[in-house]
Amino acid sequence: MIIAVTGRISAGETTLCELLERKGFQRLSLSDILRDMLREQGRPVVRENLRKLGDSLRKKMGKAAIAKLAWEKMKGGGNWVVDSVYTYEEGKFLRDRGAYLVGVVAPIELRYQRSLERGDRYSSIQEFLEDDEKDQELGIDKMVAEADFVVSNDGTIEQLEKKVEAMLKAISSSPSQS
Repeated sequence: MIIAVTGRISAGETTLCELLERKGFQRLSLSDILRDMLREQGRPVVRENLRKLGDSLRKKMGKAAIAKLAWEKMKGGGNWVVDSVYTYEEGKFLRDRGAYLVGVVAPIELRYQRSLERGDRYSSIQEFLEDDEKDQELGIDKMVAEADFVVSNDGTIEQLEKKVEAMLKAISSSPSQS
């Protein structure tokens, strides 16, 4: 089983992936693929460089480029959770190969607060929103609108964990998993 996770900045995609890891899923972050490439190139691993490298790969290999690289790592089977699915084409590529697409949503103010708590250096909520909008150009909202599951992450970790349990139960009882 493959679960591909998308959402806006600090919605809680990584937290959802960590919960699935605890349940035995192997985790693969599309952003980690980019981070590894930047390290190999000796370039600083910062959001701007991640975005530029991702754009460059997408220009060369198509908008699903990073998902294609990830697919090579996952095609041996097993349960995988894929983090940092940012382009509509990445989501479609993974879904076409049987992945469930999960959108994680949370209110803007909560996402901004989380980003500050994790150390992001935004000088204002306006700067955060500008960065958030850059990501939207890739199609995150469209993916969330078409997701197999949308998980609202506006409460506690325990509440999110219950939502993940319900999602897994729904997946395991779906006809394609029988």
